[in-house]
Amino acid sequence: MQLQLTPVAIAISLLALFSQATTAAPIDCKKPEQIQGYQPKNGVVSTEKTAIAIARAIIAESYGEKTMEDWKPLTATESGDDWEVVGRVRRDRSGGGVTIRISRCTGRVVFLFADK
Repeated sequence: MQLQLTPVAIAISLLALFSQATTAAPIDCKKPEQIQGYQPKNGVVSTEKTAIAIARAIIAESYGEKTMEDWKPLTATESGDDWEVVGRVRRDRSGGGVTIRISRCTGRVVFLFADK
């Protein structure tokens, strides 16, 4: 039996790898909705690369690889306690784009808007 990883599983696996990279501005992750257990100092999504990896996995799973390719490149910016990941359709194609907000503390998707 061969193990197949979904894009979401790959993104979660990448969390550990990317969390060692340069981190964003410090945040206070001690909130009531916090998951019990170990909470990294800068949150579970502490880098732009991790936020983009999670967003890529969500887009691929929800909208397909082709649509994800249309929305490249994805960019991530800090927005309070969240990362805002945005992708736009290239000018030579029709359609809109995608915006995903991911909690820096918990990794939870707090907003998703896509316009194909």
